[in-house]
This record gives sequence, structure tokens and C-alpha cells, in this order.
Amino acid sequence: MTIIILAINLVVFLFISYPIIIKKYKHEIYHKIDERLKELLSQKVSLYETIKDLEFDYKMGKLSREDYEELEKYYRLKALSFLKDIDRLGKQDIENQIEKEVLALRQKKKRNI
Repeated sequence: MTIIILAINLVVFLFISYPIIIKKYKHEIYHKIDERLKELLSQKVSLYETIKDLEFDYKMGKLSREDYEELEKYYRLKALSFLKDIDRLGKQDIENQIEKEVLALRQKKKRNI
């Protein structure tokens, strides 16, 4: 009988604490995604500036055609990788935003009942 009471208490405790634990966990995930997205956007801008500088240096005669093409290809591929990461994180961010709004609507509906 004591084991049944302990099991029921454990289930009730988990049921009550679950939303609190999940909310904290989701907040940490959102924060990490935002920081990573800011970092990727900053690196993307830096790469675009580097590519512009390469073009300028090539036009000014500071770089040979071979060096320019090699460096441009390298930086464009790197920028493409960042764009893919940004797109992936952006999709996660949109999904997270939708999930937040659905959760808010559910909570509002519970309060009205």
C-alpha cells in the first residue's frame, strides 16, 4: 500500500513539475539558437566584405587571376556554408515561434475554461 501511495505522489509531482522544467529547457534552447544565428550573420557579413576586398585587389592588379579565382571560390563556398546554417537555424526559429504561439493559445484557453 505504501508503495502505491509513493508511486501516486511521484506521478503527481512529475505532472506538476513537467511544464516548469520544459519551459526552462526551451528558453535555453531559444537563447542558444539566437546567439548562434547572430554569430553566423556576423561571419556572413565579414565574408562578403572579404570577397569585395578580393575583387578590389584583383582589379587593382594586386592579385593574379589564378590567386583571385582560388580565393574567391574558397570564400564563396565558405559563405554558402554559413548561408545553409543560417537557413537551417531560421527554420528552427520559425518552428520555435509557432510552438510558442500555440502554447500561449493553449494556456489562454485553459485560463478561460
